[in-house]
Parts: sequence; structure tokens; C-alpha cells
Amino acid sequence: MRIELKNVRWSKWASQETECFQASVYINGKRMGQVWNEGTGGPNGYEPHSLEVALDAYGATLPPVICDWPDPTTKSGKAELKQSADILIDNALRHWLLEGDMTKAMTERVLFISRSGQLMQTRKLTVSERDHYIKNPTLLPDAVQVLNGLERSKALELYKAHIS
Repeated sequence: MRIELKNVRWSKWASQETECFQASVYINGKRMGQVWNEGTGGPNGYEPHSLEVALDAYGATLPPVICDWPDPTTKSGKAELKQSADILIDNALRHWLLEGDMTKAMTERVLFISRSGQLMQTRKLTVSERDHYIKNPTLLPDAVQVLNGLERSKALELYKAHIS
């Protein structure tokens, strides 16, 4: 199941304990409803309710999320959370936020993976300077891989791996 958020309205200033947002939810390319959160720590709201039920049912088929805090009662020794509608939507929102961050950074800078394995970026560049570096990655002597020149999904995969 491919879960995407579109028409996202996110409020950084109103996000307190959770992200404050509203969005349209698409499953496998079809609009299925709306989701929102007031940002004060409560669960997400869903319209129609059947959207939440469907996402919860799908989440139940997925492996649990392994958390960082210890739990000696599990095989992994760490706490495990059953996937739910809220976890799936939170992951989709995090994906949307990271994609936006990466897109903004790529319009002004060149993003690259350095020899030491870190995500790096150039200073703010003009469009022509940025394009020159992308076409000539050897001008970035420490760069192993330039994200700006990659297919968007691959660039986002690398970006997420190095941000998280």
C-alpha cells in the first residue's frame, strides 16, 4: 500500500507536542480522505472514519516499529510499537517534510555525500554556479556522490538516511 499526503498545510509555529497539519490522504494514487492534527499532542483526526480503520488494518499486517528505549520482554530487547494509522500518517508527513527540506536546499546549494560519509552542502549559490557544480562534480573534491544529479527518489533516500 502506497500512502501519500497531498495538499498539505503544515504549521511549524503551531506544532507543540505533535505536528500541526492537515492533508489529503491518497492510497495507491486514489484520494481516500482527509487527516489533521491540532499539534497539541493528541491523535490524528480522520475523515471519513473508514480511512483510519483501513490504515489501522494495514498497519496490523506490518512488522512493529522498533524503538530506542529498552524492553526486556521483546526479542530485540527494545520496545516495539504496533503500526497504526497515526504511525503511518506520521511517517508520510515526515517524508513530505524531508522532501520539502531537500528540495529547498537543492534550489540554492549542491548537496553531496562526502568521503567521510556525511551529508554536506555548498554555500548558497546562484543557479548558474549550482548547475556548474552539478555538471562538474570533480570541483567538489570531497564529494563521493552529488544528490542534485540523482533521480529524485534516490536522492531523497540518501538524504533521509543521512538526516535521520
